[in-house]
Amino acid sequence: MGNPPNCTDTGCYQTVSKHVVDGQTKYSTTNCNDGGAGCNNPCFLSPIAGEDRDFHTDSLRQATQQINEILDREAANAPTGMLLRIAEVPGGLMLTWSEHSDTVEPGSVTPDSPLAERKIAYGLAHAATEAS
Repeated sequence: MGNPPNCTDTGCYQTVSKHVVDGQTKYSTTNCNDGGAGCNNPCFLSPIAGEDRDFHTDSLRQATQQINEILDREAANAPTGMLLRIAEVPGGLMLTWSEHSDTVEPGSVTPDSPLAERKIAYGLAHAATEAS
């Protein structure tokens, strides 16, 4: 049982587009931008066959395979122009539909943005909650 072919290091980081519309801040698409880390292909790895490890038991190997099958099904139904990605967000990981971009849109929320702004951009906090 091998690892999925799409499990490669993307060398990307994720940004969230931010726009002000009618005086309200709106967060829209996520982008995987070249360089850095934190925007990963949607897959999980297991040690190669014959390389058993105490930290990755047979039950974890089977769970990994099942998770990858679910992720493959979702990726096959991606919205036009989008890629399924596992993004490192404040407090954990999140599945996202992302575009790939060579440039960062001005005003985007990036990994270098303040933590409170990143939480708001990913919908992990309300603006009023983080502002106080």
